[in-house]
Amino acid sequence: MANNGGRICPKCGMNLGQKNLCPICDRTEENSGNTPPGPEMSDSIPLSQTADYISRAIGFIGEHPDDWDNEFNAFFDGLAGDSDFDEVYDFCSTLHDSIRIDAPTSGSIPGSLTRQVMTILRDLIPELTGNEARALALDYLRKRMRTAVPGAEDCLRLGNSYYYGDAEAAKWYRLAADQGSAEAQVMLGRCYYSGQGVNRNCAEAVKWFRLAADQDNVEALYRLGICCYWGQGVPQNFDEADRLFRRAAEQGNAEAQNMVGEYYYFGGSGLLEPNFKDAVKWFRLAADQGNADAQYHLGYCCKYGWGVDQDDAQAAEWYRKAAEQGHGLAQNDLGVLYAQGRGVEKDRTEALKWFRLAAERKDPDGLKDLANCYAVADRGVEPDKGTFLKWNRMAAELGQHRAIKLLSEIHQQWPRS
Repeated sequence: MANNGGRICPKCGMNLGQKNLCPICDRTEENSGNTPPGPEMSDSIPLSQTADYISRAIGFIGEHPDDWDNEFNAFFDGLAGDSDFDEVYDFCSTLHDSIRIDAPTSGSIPGSLTRQVMTILRDLIPELTGNEARALALDYLRKRMRTAVPGAEDCLRLGNSYYYGDAEAAKWYRLAADQGSAEAQVMLGRCYYSGQGVNRNCAEAVKWFRLAADQDNVEALYRLGICCYWGQGVPQNFDEADRLFRRAAEQGNAEAQNMVGEYYYFGGSGLLEPNFKDAVKWFRLAADQGNADAQYHLGYCCKYGWGVDQDDAQAAEWYRKAAEQGHGLAQNDLGVLYAQGRGVEKDRTEALKWFRLAAERKDPDGLKDLANCYAVADRGVEPDKGTFLKWNRMAAELGQHRAIKLLSEIHQQWPRS
């Protein structure tokens, strides 16, 4: 739909016309003086009561838009705490007089109506955040409109405001997902996959990922592929996983592009042997989007000349990009390049820095290489037998074979009495 040249708020979607600020999303102390005025109404109400009181009062007015004063005594008696009768009455009266809207009685709650009520509520209670106002507005409209349900976009926005880990997120995502929102279906699937706000249930996650994937949602294709790859909530099926990864990768999903690269790199199902050239192609597509795993893989291919010309400097560049994102394997391998002076100026201090960062991420090779720095002099730190053994033990506990072999030899030379 055309917006007649007006600006659209990128956060809530309101048509701002020629205004610079959104009356919902841009209300802060710094810009409140420049915020376009809302509808005429009484003085702002201080947020002196609890959030529960505010929420219940708004819901009460929504349930009784025409006869609220006749029902007020029962509402007031139901409030907890030492609420002042006159203050509560005045609040409800101001709220009722302010929210004068024409609302349908069924169907989906229009987003424009939600934003209208949000603006009113934030003029009444300036302390409300945008998401708080959205939740209160939807609660009011659900009760006012009786059989209506919030629109999928509003539900998704509210779900996103609670995520990560809040049960409220799953509630709002479900309302949006039931209306067919592919993005909400993905987010609800993520809640079930990781057990955030709901009991972990991979089968339920697969259900929602599949519904979104049927709408060709790129993230859903990738996440459903992961479930198929690992057999989570669905029988393990590498061919199906590869098909899903390719569909997502061809639409530009970096995580899926990296998985397709791994398929060629390791020689996935249907391949007789690895195809490093095609692996590099997909790794590069993902790496250019900032995917740390792909950047590490591409650096590794450059270091050993697999599918690309051998180039230590290029390897160091891609390792660094991944390492700066906290990729433990890349941090350790970049440290190795500094220790050996390959592709970069030899620098033991810089090598020690990257080994330590890798070790902090519990990378087994990083732990072992950090231990080696304490073995002899001239490795960026003073030798220390105790620290050397400590890092080796930690590496061995994570299965690092060189550390396991070393500790075994030490125990043979100095068996415990």
